[in-house]
Amino acid sequence: MKQPTRSNQSIPQLCKTYRLTNGLRYSSSLALALLFVIAVILFSLGAGPAAFAQDYQDWKFTHPKPQANLLRKIQMIDANTWVAVGANGTFMRTTDAGASWHFHHQAGLPSNNAGTIGQNYDVRFVSPTNGLVAGDRGFVGMTSDGGVTFTSIASGVPTTQRCQSISFADANTGYIAAGAASGSAGTIIKTTDGGATWATVYTITTAVNALVATDLLTVHAVQLDGGIVNSTDGGLSWSTPVPLTVAQSMLGMSFLDSMTGFVVGSSGKMSKTTDGGATWTTLTPPQTNFAFFQMKIFSASEIYAVGAPDNLYKSTDLGATWSPLPILPVTGPSDTFIWYSLDRQGSLMTMSGDFGVVAQSANGGASWTAGNFLLTTALMFDIQEVPNTSTVVAVGRQRTSMQRQVFRSTNIGNSWSTIDVPVTTDLQALSFVDSQVGYACGTNSQVVKTTDGGATWAPVTRPHTTNYTLQALKFIDANTGWVFVNLATVPGGNIFKTTDGGTTWTQQTIGTTDQIVSCDMVDANVGYLTLNSSSRPIYKTTNGGTNWGPVTTPFTGQIKKVRALDANLVYPRYQFGHKPRRQVDRWWS
Repeated sequence: MKQPTRSNQSIPQLCKTYRLTNGLRYSSSLALALLFVIAVILFSLGAGPAAFAQDYQDWKFTHPKPQANLLRKIQMIDANTWVAVGANGTFMRTTDAGASWHFHHQAGLPSNNAGTIGQNYDVRFVSPTNGLVAGDRGFVGMTSDGGVTFTSIASGVPTTQRCQSISFADANTGYIAAGAASGSAGTIIKTTDGGATWATVYTITTAVNALVATDLLTVHAVQLDGGIVNSTDGGLSWSTPVPLTVAQSMLGMSFLDSMTGFVVGSSGKMSKTTDGGATWTTLTPPQTNFAFFQMKIFSASEIYAVGAPDNLYKSTDLGATWSPLPILPVTGPSDTFIWYSLDRQGSLMTMSGDFGVVAQSANGGASWTAGNFLLTTALMFDIQEVPNTSTVVAVGRQRTSMQRQVFRSTNIGNSWSTIDVPVTTDLQALSFVDSQVGYACGTNSQVVKTTDGGATWAPVTRPHTTNYTLQALKFIDANTGWVFVNLATVPGGNIFKTTDGGTTWTQQTIGTTDQIVSCDMVDANVGYLTLNSSSRPIYKTTNGGTNWGPVTTPFTGQIKKVRALDANLVYPRYQFGHKPRRQVDRWWS
């Protein structure tokens, strides 16, 4: 399967669970989507594993571990001390060769754009404590405490562009390539004081994707449009770039010496120069399904192309031929990944990639392991604590047919196992009524039931023979419950009710053709639902769904979720992130 280039990717789509560690415990039925993807959120008391110290955040990752954001660049400072950066301000550091990690998501906050944290693209540490990180929105950050804190540099950085490639010629003189997210502007900035201050030395109307400083005066850069630009006087003047000198969307640039260099990019494209960047020759790529993000050069006889999920490619003849080194399966995580970066210290190699995975090889890339805990990358859509237990259950998209639709933890999220549901469905919603009995619903009009606290699941009668998406459900006891259809209009109504635990169903309607996105039933009589369209009211029933009537709200937009604490106290959440509440016929915004 062809993989799209991920040069602009932020958070990868995956199952993510969190827990809050500020001493409060919340009803699990309030689980919401956070952080730009649908993420499972676990509300509980407790602290994260000691092996994964997480700064600046009350929410702690419980799956995946240590964290889920993709890692764009890894640097091995020495055999034991490594740093990595990536999406959503992620910075990670280990001092014991990956056995444990300190990380946070506050590296990437530009001084001029408080409150907005973007993706970090590159990192350069000159010692275990002193380093530099570059990322979105003109972020250039310096640390002198090993990445515990970063000072954002305000002077001379292109605040509307992403800083995505760092190269230093010596301890003081360095350059950063930047480009607008749209690709419509590019900048190269320079420092002569180790990164404390920066000045613009080059601008153009296309993004500058990567650069290399081969000495104090010589700099090469590749632009989004395939143009190559060079300076031989420390950035005072530049050559005129010609678009398509190399292929478009080249993402990485590396030089072996002053004469020999490479660029790599989308669809496996790669080119080579042997005359210091004056001319470039297209190389035959070892694969074309995936982008290469980095050409890592250790010597003329040891060069690696990084990016494909299945193989690391090695050349011993300056890119003329390539040998695949199988990466999969990576011991630890169970899925495949895009890899962004490679480094080596001694005989140990590391790679960083999707979902926060860091892989290690001690045998020249012949085999790989990872300390990450990752059961699946599929989206999870709902989560609940099983009443009166320490068990938590999450449901979501199947990894493959009838596999891993259910996540289950018996220790409040400290560890997880996956459960296969014996029907083809992506589970959308979950409802437990006691410590043993629960229901879930999903695609293909499927409803499944557990009688052992979520350990096993079996299908009940389908509410309809047509394959609808049952996006919401609520059971008030072991027998009585409702399921609600979204993404389609069902003749006769989008609501189905059972009073015998799913053996039989009766159909209900609100009297419109709207599709239903969420619901909550207070008891056998009172309940609320919301619709999959904007500027529509909440609907309420007082007779178990026989009749539904509109309740006008004081705001526009789609209401994503409704939670009724009792017949009169209702919390809706709508698409712009606001959470008004209705109590005794009054609204608070």
